[in-house]
Amino acid sequence: MTVLRRVVQRLVDARPMDPPPASMSRAHLDHHDVAYRLCAAGPEAPVALLESGLGAPAVSWSHVQESLQRAGVTSIAHDRPGIGWTAPMPHHLPPSAHEHGRQVASLLNELAPEARVWLVGHSVGALLMRFFAATHPRRVAGLVLVDPTDPDQMRSAGQRDATAAARHQVTGALARALVPGRTSGDGGNDRAALSRAGGDPGTLLTTLAEMARWEAGWGADARAAKLPDVPLLVVSASSTRRDPLMAQMHDQMAALTPRGRSLVIEGEHMSLLLDPEVATTTADAIADAVHADGTR
Repeated sequence: MTVLRRVVQRLVDARPMDPPPASMSRAHLDHHDVAYRLCAAGPEAPVALLESGLGAPAVSWSHVQESLQRAGVTSIAHDRPGIGWTAPMPHHLPPSAHEHGRQVASLLNELAPEARVWLVGHSVGALLMRFFAATHPRRVAGLVLVDPTDPDQMRSAGQRDATAAARHQVTGALARALVPGRTSGDGGNDRAALSRAGGDPGTLLTTLAEMARWEAGWGADARAAKLPDVPLLVVSASSTRRDPLMAQMHDQMAALTPRGRSLVIEGEHMSLLLDPEVATTTADAIADAVHADGTR
């Protein structure tokens, strides 16, 4: 950890954490408290684990989760260490793919001990779900990768520019968040909580660290992971498909299992989760894949 990062980390650690929204719960797993959002659809419902992209808290899935619940699918979204309402790990770094896999396995053992689950990963979360599927195949019923990051997508000039812009944006937001005078919220609803989490200095600092972890580890781990023979759906935002290289990568990703297929949803990368109407379409695609397989 650099000297500058240590200084910023001390400033972040000194700030009180906002209370979580009422929809969030906590589980004490492996000596670490994990914040999660569970939307149960009934004791016999299939289960989907939802993994967020860089720096995104569990509440970013709220629209998708509510639609999945109506469609008869139980879903679990969680905050990775340092994101949202889960405290950082002791070393203040994002988990490696192996560490993340152990955390997810512990969460599933706590909340869905008997179920084979559907793994749903958005953006960089897709890399982590690919790795988990390869290392925990007996827990996996299928995968849905939502506008997924490809391990090699930095070959695209557009993606390189977008990543550089995102890093600059997060750095600026972190600097603004550390200005004295910021007030804490009171929990509130998911929409307000998502807005607060997006400006939380701890989450922003972890987001920058997750970018480095993605480039230095998560991508390579996902590339090396061999997926089990399970149903696979790759959902692309229409805006992503306009990049020919990304369209090719998503098609190749869908071919990683014999039962893989592709689907395009009209929308942007983040609107697949955050726009209520588009998120309903995303949830319908997930639910259709889950119910078509019929595995519990």
